[in-house]
Amino acid sequence: MLATSLLVAMAIAPEPVTSEIAYDRVSGEVRATATLHSGDDRLEIGCTPFEVRRLWVRLRTHRWLREGNVFNGNSVLVFRFDERPPIRMMWSVRERAALLVGIGRVERFVRRVVDSRQLIVRAQGPEGRRYDITFSTEGARDAIGYALEACGNSLRRRLGS
Repeated sequence: MLATSLLVAMAIAPEPVTSEIAYDRVSGEVRATATLHSGDDRLEIGCTPFEVRRLWVRLRTHRWLREGNVFNGNSVLVFRFDERPPIRMMWSVRERAALLVGIGRVERFVRRVVDSRQLIVRAQGPEGRRYDITFSTEGARDAIGYALEACGNSLRRRLGS
């Protein structure tokens, strides 16, 4: 019984990094996403070449995040890649999701993801309680490269993936 439970748990557990590419058959538009999984939390790196935000990073968590600035929704999240010093970055936060905006900031973040083995995100909940989410970035270079290639994104070439 225990062996069967373990096999079922292993079969339904998501892979640490996955890629998904969607083509709109009518418009020909592409939307591609590489997703890092950590339990119920996800870090999505994607591209939509025909939209304003062609390249984006979104953190989706099962916990509520502290609301951002009342004027623009921005809030600070802290990241640590491997053993490097922590990095504080402004993200657009809404309920259980945070979006990183600004092409330069997104590209730097994606480069750090593909050059690391682990990413730890520290976020705060509405009551000021902080919690950490740990993502394994093993295999992220290939998954992200695959997604960006589908969008024809030149970032893949600049990342060397």
